[in-house]
Amino acid sequence: MLKFLQHLLISLFLGLNSSFIQAANINQHEVYFQIKPNLPAWAFIEENLVMLQIGESQPLVLEALNPYLYAGWRNLYLKIGDYDRDGLNDLAVLQSVGHGGIDRCYAIYRYNEKIEQFNQRKSFDRCDL
Repeated sequence: MLKFLQHLLISLFLGLNSSFIQAANINQHEVYFQIKPNLPAWAFIEENLVMLQIGESQPLVLEALNPYLYAGWRNLYLKIGDYDRDGLNDLAVLQSVGHGGIDRCYAIYRYNEKIEQFNQRKSFDRCDL
């Protein structure tokens, strides 16, 4: 029952229908966000892949999961932010960790407004987010 209420709240907050929210597996890592107002997206881990879905479109595979990094830094593995300062939220996926976990570098995936989709290849790397 609690998961149903969580899906309902996310659905209401992001303006998504409940079938979109319930598509996520209960045990998978997922991050819901808005690329820009009224453009919801979610990034999630499924079958050792980093996936990204915009609205109700088909999910994209971005890259393979790094099991070592994911096990050690699960809560920091996926991040959302406007890392290129274009006014749109980007997805950051952890790529490496150094200096005892202090220095973390991420691959940045950007939304391409012309094709209305995220680039399937990383746009650039950025550290210390």
